[in-house]
Amino acid sequence: MISGIIMASGFSRRMGRDKLMLEFAGKPVAEHVIEAAKASGLDEVIVVCKDAAVVKIAESFGAAVIINASAQLGQSESIRLGAKSASPKADGLMFIAADMPLLESRIIDMLICEFSKSPDSIVVPLYGGTRGNPVIFPADLREELLSLKGDEGGRVIIERFGERVIFVETGSSLGGIDIDTKEDFERLKDMRKKADSKQ
Repeated sequence: MISGIIMASGFSRRMGRDKLMLEFAGKPVAEHVIEAAKASGLDEVIVVCKDAAVVKIAESFGAAVIINASAQLGQSESIRLGAKSASPKADGLMFIAADMPLLESRIIDMLICEFSKSPDSIVVPLYGGTRGNPVIFPADLREELLSLKGDEGGRVIIERFGERVIFVETGSSLGGIDIDTKEDFERLKDMRKKADSKQ
């Protein structure tokens, strides 16, 4: 069993407004990510968030919602809440950034497939050779995830258990791109248009 945890409680400080509710290809950014997760082979999808607008989207897709009332404590709080809320039966915990509107369910499924072959491994996607998200952590590292503090993220655990990491090339150049600034968002929209025009 694989639990998907969508981390959607950041403050979008560099964006200057809530990036998860920006409209991308006709839908809010967060909706693209939640939709991809629900369309994948994940056994459960949990959205860790702080805003009512994201709660509404998550519930419309039948995803579980965990309210992060202490988002100011940093990224680790979302990770801890997600790890704590995931089913105790989960063999793996997949952490998904909510600001990747071009993430596809096929990428999620590719990572799940790799994890099913090596259930003791940390599975990390590559996008044209560049490391990205989402990442699957095996259940035996749940306590490590729960012990993260402040703005520590999964990267700390990936580095600590480097010998257990498996990299999977996704074959996608756009799926792993996240948005932190207005420039990122405009660039991603342009890249999407160019990709669409080539099809």
